[in-house]
Amino acid sequence: MAEAAEHMDVQLGAVIRRRRRELGVSQSAMGEKIGVSFQQVQKYERGVNRVSFSALVKIADALKCRAVDLVADAEQSGLGEAPRQKHPVECARLVQLFDGIPASDLRQAVLKIAEALAERAARDERH
Repeated sequence: MAEAAEHMDVQLGAVIRRRRRELGVSQSAMGEKIGVSFQQVQKYERGVNRVSFSALVKIADALKCRAVDLVADAEQSGLGEAPRQKHPVECARLVQLFDGIPASDLRQAVLKIAEALAERAARDERH
């Protein structure tokens, strides 16, 4: 259960970070708005520290949304799923975009590009 809880913390943090960046709010400015240091904002965004409900409400207010909106976004990104990948938010977005590609041959081309990039990254890591 601890692993799932940590995954949920990471997912929620990623949603908070994405929303903050979309609004062009710095971590320092957000910290000031919610009454914590920018380091604490970093910890929330990385899922290192869990966001309490009262902090979530303050964060949502600072981000001009409702707490439920942040939770819903995290849930849509796979909040309840067991961790399977290193970058769950990016993976969820990639899957969403991939699902929007109607033609099978185009989906295959995207897969080939992804495979080539992964192979190149693996080669670069070895050297």
